[in-house]
This record gives sequence, structure tokens and C-alpha cells, in this order.
Amino acid sequence: MLFESLEPRVLFATTPNDALFSNLWGLQTSNAATAWDTTTGDPGLQVADIDTGIEYTHRDLYRNIWINQAEIPAALRSKLKDTDKDGLITFWDLNTRINRKVVNDVDGNGRIDGSDLLAPYDNGNGGWADGVNGATYEGDIYVDDIIGWDFAENDNNPMDYNGHGTHTAGTIGAMGNNRNGVAGVVWETSLMALKIFDDAGNGATESVIAEAIRYAVNAGARVSNNSWGATGGFGATLYNAIAYAAQNDHVFVVAAGNNGVNSDYSFLRSYPASYDLPNIITVAATDSFGDLAYFSNYGEVSVDLAAPGSGILSTYLNGKFAYLSGTSMAAPHVTGAVALLLSKNENLSYTEIKSVLMNSVDTNSYLAGTSVTGGKLNLARAISSVPVEQDEEVTVASSRRSSLSADATTLSLWDQVWLAA
Repeated sequence: MLFESLEPRVLFATTPNDALFSNLWGLQTSNAATAWDTTTGDPGLQVADIDTGIEYTHRDLYRNIWINQAEIPAALRSKLKDTDKDGLITFWDLNTRINRKVVNDVDGNGRIDGSDLLAPYDNGNGGWADGVNGATYEGDIYVDDIIGWDFAENDNNPMDYNGHGTHTAGTIGAMGNNRNGVAGVVWETSLMALKIFDDAGNGATESVIAEAIRYAVNAGARVSNNSWGATGGFGATLYNAIAYAAQNDHVFVVAAGNNGVNSDYSFLRSYPASYDLPNIITVAATDSFGDLAYFSNYGEVSVDLAAPGSGILSTYLNGKFAYLSGTSMAAPHVTGAVALLLSKNENLSYTEIKSVLMNSVDTNSYLAGTSVTGGKLNLARAISSVPVEQDEEVTVASSRRSSLSADATTLSLWDQVWLAA
């Protein structure tokens, strides 16, 4: 039999079975299900969430928490099995039957999570905190930084008692297709919990934040989520830390701010969202109608694109889920998008990633003039734009930001930041 034509190819959108997926309007309008036909993430890809910490025991997050490979006790390393053969020991590996014979469920909650690893090491009968500095880079001073670090309290326990960081983490990387709760933009990843706000809810100093950024870069994170900001000026310490991240090909995703102002001109514009650094992606918030959210900052020069940020359902404290609104909720959609792109092609530069995201947005009349792109995140179009290999330099669509350039040596310092949610 001679066939004269090919049957047209049909693409099937990958819809996860998570119980609350139907409530995730942000992922649905960003065409996440079609993007997931290509990839759903990489458990070895490190994503830093610089925030109030993460509830690393959360039933919809625990497998996606980062493990610092340098802090695995030597006595255990040879006994652990890399079950997915990716060269790393992750919580996906630890929760397999063979590794549960080696690693103890110290807190007795029926799973191996960050709480178990942070328990004191006792001849293999306890956790992994052995008081030995495994070190991730030369000059590393963080002892037992097994799943991240609390820069506010200067210890190795980045537990979230606020909820904000757990919420942003869930939008980035809640475990997908596990019949439970919600799904993140990436279903499998390694969320590095970097806590910059103390348990009392006080603001974070610039030096603390800069330290967390440099840690993220040095520990290998290719992207960080930064759902915080401040008004009234900006300092050289923070600026230089983000510039350092750029030198190391790190994408710095930041919330645009919630003052509802034009950040191109207003003295209420948010920093670091308004820095001119090329590795920054500044994100405004949209509502479920595709319009700019009433609270969101905007600007044709200072804001890059928009993403869902109003009434966003995600993980929250005590293993629960909650709705929050803010540009804080928009930024992690884009951070997750960066992780998704890197899951397809880990060799992408920050320049290429930014260009892909900005050139693949959905534009509409409601968003015209509100950002460089005048559009909102489209995950499917972005992932389809990424080739397996990159041979040529890609021109960044956000070159207009150069009009905001400033001499870092003349910038004034400021003391505290506020959460952008």
C-alpha cells in the first residue's frame, strides 16, 4: 500500500493529576501543560529561593528541596544509591526503598525530608549534621549547610515561619503529578532555601541579602527568585552582588513591587527591580483577566514582562495551601520558567534565557506600555523556542533598560526590604 501523505502530528497537553490543579489559573493561562510535553524539570537543577525560608517538610515540596552534595557524611556516601543515575543524591533518591534502609526518618512523618537530614549525626543513626564543613567553594564558612542557610539567624535551618517563602517555592517547584495539592512550573527541581528574613518578621539588611545572593551563585544555582524589594534608593553592596551573579551567568528574577506606580519615573519605584543590570528579569503581575493587577508596578523601561500574580494558590505553612496576591507571586512563575528552559538546555546563557522569555510573551491591549515587552509569560511558546544547542549569540530584547544606568560607586545604602506580596 502506498501512502501519499503523512498524518498531521497531534500534540497532547500534559495535565498533571494534582488534586488542586484546576485552581491554578496562572499555570493554565501561561500554557504550562503544553510546555510540559517537552520537559517537566530536572531534579538536579538548583534554583535559589531568597525569601523567608521554605517549609522543607511540606508534603508537596519535600522531594524538591536541594541537598548540598558536599555535606553528605563520608560514612554514608558509599551506602547511598543514585537511583536515577544523574550523578547526585537528591530527596527523590532518598525516598526510594533501597535508600530508606540507610537514611532514617528521624521525625517519624513517613518520608525522608530536610528535617531528617538536619538532625545531629550519630554513627548513622541520626541525621547528617556532623559539625563538619563540607564546603561548596573556596572560602565557604557555612557548616552543615545541608539544604540551604538562614542568613538572618546565621544557622543551617532555613525553616519558614512566615509562609511567604513556602508560597513562592511552591509556584516554582511544587511536586507535580503526585495526586496531591498543587503543581509548580517545574515538577522536579532542587530548591535552595536561602532565608534572609528573621523569625520575628523584621526586614533584611542589604549586606545579608548580598551574602545570600553570592552564596546562591557560588553553590551553583543558575537562577534565583527574589520576591522582595525596597523604595527610596539603592545601595552599591546589593548592586555589586547582582553584578557578580551576572558575571557567573546567573539569572536574577525579581518582583516589580506593589505600589501601583510607573517605575520608570516614580520615587516609589522598587529596588533591585529597577537596577539596570542585564541579568535581572523584573516581573509585573496580571490578574485572571489578563490585565495588569491594580497593585502592580509597571514601566516600559524598568519592567520586563508580566506573569500571573493575583489570587495565586500555592503551598503554605503546616502542609497546607493558600491564595496570595502580589508581584511576589508573579516572579516565581518566571523563575520556574527559567528552570524549565534550563531543564531542556542547561547550556543557555542568561542572555539567551532572557531573550527567549521576552520574545515569547502574549501581548494584549491591556498590557501595552506596562513593560518592555508589553506582554505576559507564555511557557509553551518559550520552551518551543529553545533549541537543543545554541551556536550564536542572541540579542536581548531589553536593551532599553540602559537608560536607567547609574554609577554604582555613587549609590546610597539603605537598611531594610519589604516583602512584595
